[in-house]
Amino acid sequence: MLPLLLILVFSSYLPSLKIAYFGEDIGSHLPEAAGPFCIGQLWHLHHEHFIPLIKLIYRLCYHTFWMDPMPFHLILIAIQCFCFFILYKLLLALSDSRESAFLGAMLFGLSNVYDDAVVNMSNAQTLFCLSFSLCFLYSIYKYFETKEAKWRIRGIVCGFFATCTFALGVLMGFWGIFFYYCCVPHTKGFSVKKDILDLFLILQGWLIGCVLYFFHFQDIVFPVYSLKITNTAFHLYSLAIGAVALRNIWNPLITYILPVGFISWFMFACLLGILFWHRHILAEQKIKFFMIWTIGHYFFIGWSRQIIEAIDVGQRHNLFPAVGISCVYALAFSSLQPWFSSRVKAISTGYKRYVVYILATLLLISLAYIKWKTVDTAYAKREKWVTFCQGFRLSIENYRELNPGKKIKLANKKVFFKENFISPQSLKSLSEFVLPGNLRNSVEWDKTTDAVFLDFLKANYQKYEIFFKILEGDGQFTEKKVLLFKS
Repeated sequence: MLPLLLILVFSSYLPSLKIAYFGEDIGSHLPEAAGPFCIGQLWHLHHEHFIPLIKLIYRLCYHTFWMDPMPFHLILIAIQCFCFFILYKLLLALSDSRESAFLGAMLFGLSNVYDDAVVNMSNAQTLFCLSFSLCFLYSIYKYFETKEAKWRIRGIVCGFFATCTFALGVLMGFWGIFFYYCCVPHTKGFSVKKDILDLFLILQGWLIGCVLYFFHFQDIVFPVYSLKITNTAFHLYSLAIGAVALRNIWNPLITYILPVGFISWFMFACLLGILFWHRHILAEQKIKFFMIWTIGHYFFIGWSRQIIEAIDVGQRHNLFPAVGISCVYALAFSSLQPWFSSRVKAISTGYKRYVVYILATLLLISLAYIKWKTVDTAYAKREKWVTFCQGFRLSIENYRELNPGKKIKLANKKVFFKENFISPQSLKSLSEFVLPGNLRNSVEWDKTTDAVFLDFLKANYQKYEIFFKILEGDGQFTEKKVLLFKS
């Protein structure tokens, strides 16, 4: 069933291949990628984050595939599938139960409470940070289980990149220490001093990453976009309002961890029953670790103003807590392993086995389809922007074919897409990455647009509708998703 689930997780994100660059992609990432390469740029803070790897991916995708978002989305979907797989391996190691590991991976893989982190390229840093963080924890576990040097090296590398993909990674070293204390089994005769030294060696990569943040401490503690009243990256007052975190855990994670509400409620009721009848499992340190992980990440993401507003279904900030709650379910249900084993033996022969497999497959496909529809809806919200980008480039390209060598005068109007989450931008600034170099050189920016070019757009109105309205608009043209401003 695991290969089937992996295929379903991959397939559920296929609609995102059509979602164009948007938001911060347009505001900062693409303009930087389109400019000349400088190694120092990779180590400039993006808000309060070091993201050199993600900047390289933006540059590679832009210069290789221009504005085609499909390659970047394929990378993100691959990373998401990797997170799903490494979570399964981690839970398998912690619970020693394939059923429990499958349950935890399924809850995480088919949940849509964090889809914004996968379908929006500007939120890629959260997904990358999670992938390196899970590898970091898994490397710690495997190293102390096998004492093989390769796991220590992987832990060092993953610890470094966990910090250098998202600022939340600066806490990963502390989570690693806590994970070692709660989840790593200790054999007889182990040496505390040697284990502490080994753990310190694994944390080297994380410590190096933290040094980079140390020199930008002011930018992290007081980010430029934080709320003026608190003006602190961690919004310390949110720590005093536990209801904020508990409410957010309740609303997307408990009631909507799966896209079908009654299934989520049924699982939560089962979890409460397990915790009541098997109270001893609450004493297990593994359960405690992931409970604290879930609650803690809602506190620690307080540098985003959304922690105080509303963390809705689909927000990227639910990514780390979704892993935590999935692991809590999986580890709690692992206490029912003897019951599972007896039931599996009972249906291991005869037609019952096929009936169970068919029902389970239909359930997984149904959940994956609901997730697919959710992602597909996200594309519809970006259709206006995609149409604009296509019209902008194709209109210049086709006009030049009809009038080779002729310069095109364009009015430098300002454009604001309501869902773009950035301030209005001029056509000239957008042309720096929407238009390739040969087309940019054929455009002259002025206060008015060539009447001949406007006639050309009007004659092909269906193809260039939005671009035509931008150039001819007087600031009064508005649509539900697009607002246009006069220059």
